[in-house]
Amino acid sequence: MRRAVVFLLPLLLGFASLAFAALGTEANSRTIQQASALCRKGAKALQQGDKARASESFEKALAVFPDFPDAHVGLGHLAMSESRFDDALKNYQRARQAYLSFGSILQGLREENYRETQRRMGQVRDQISSLGRSSTNARTDPRQEAEITRQLTTLQEELRRLEAIEPPRDNAAADPPAEVWFYIGNAQFKLEKYDEARAAWETSAQLNPGFAMIHNNLAVIYWKAGRFNDAQRELATAERLGFSVNPKMKEDLAKASASVVRH
Repeated sequence: MRRAVVFLLPLLLGFASLAFAALGTEANSRTIQQASALCRKGAKALQQGDKARASESFEKALAVFPDFPDAHVGLGHLAMSESRFDDALKNYQRARQAYLSFGSILQGLREENYRETQRRMGQVRDQISSLGRSSTNARTDPRQEAEITRQLTTLQEELRRLEAIEPPRDNAAADPPAEVWFYIGNAQFKLEKYDEARAAWETSAQLNPGFAMIHNNLAVIYWKAGRFNDAQRELATAERLGFSVNPKMKEDLAKASASVVRH
């Protein structure tokens, strides 16, 4: 069986741009802003391959604000990149527990984050509209038109990412984001804890049904368990949600399913 599990490491959540009135004290607000800035610095370093600087930033974030969820997620990503899957799992689980501890505070942050997302979507749409008008006027200048096309592509990609963000649920104050369960399942899969990985990914899919990569991974884990109908359903869902399904995986799954039916 050709495995095609996805271990994407999206950017950390980032709290620095959010409102902190719900936290009650200026000191808490300030320390969360500091921890968030350190986590963003660590995420950037990790993307650039500077693992030492990434680790230092995440550890500093925890020193500023113990059990800050993004810092644990970042350390989990770092451990995954170094194939330290036990450490990755421990850090992702610590992030999950930290989210539970934040409870209603996080709900307020999520709501403000979603409002900021909506504001940014409006800005991006206005920029796209403005560039569209500029493109019409720039058709006699190939270089200017090419630059406008590049900017439009970048903005359209950003808009698609923003549109995929789910609004916070009213009863989700204590729920970790779907991505945390996704990360937990990734580490468990690498540790060959397949039943636990399946449960984690199923939880992630329940929290965010539109998270296409989860459905791809569920297809793999169901296939591994011989649940071919479920695997095909999940793969079709991933494809419908815009995930680029591995054609060979799709073909092999269809053959495996047909073989079972014949027997």
